[in-house]
Amino acid sequence: MGLDHPDCPCRHSQEYRAWKDGWDAKGWPTGKAPRVGAVVWYSPGTGGADGTYGHVAIVKAVNGDGSFLEEGYNGNPAPNDHTYYTRTVENGTPSAFLYLPGSDSPEEP
Repeated sequence: MGLDHPDCPCRHSQEYRAWKDGWDAKGWPTGKAPRVGAVVWYSPGTGGADGTYGHVAIVKAVNGDGSFLEEGYNGNPAPNDHTYYTRTVENGTPSAFLYLPGSDSPEEP
């Protein structure tokens, strides 16, 4: 299932602050460890995220030191805010990782 699946609680929502609540309401897995393909969820004001809406991105790679490569859109400060980006993030920065249903691989260190 992808993020565009009709059952995804995040579908068509730019209020990223609500994504984790929607994930939890569906009983879908969440955690504190990055996994390739997981949604990186930032609550409002966390890790530079918008103070009202929060932010989401996707884990593209996990590094040996626990940091990860994140890919997203609209995560840079103005005037470069409406662009795609990749950046390396320390694991403790995001609020949570939202795992897609069926991605039951063990958590990365």
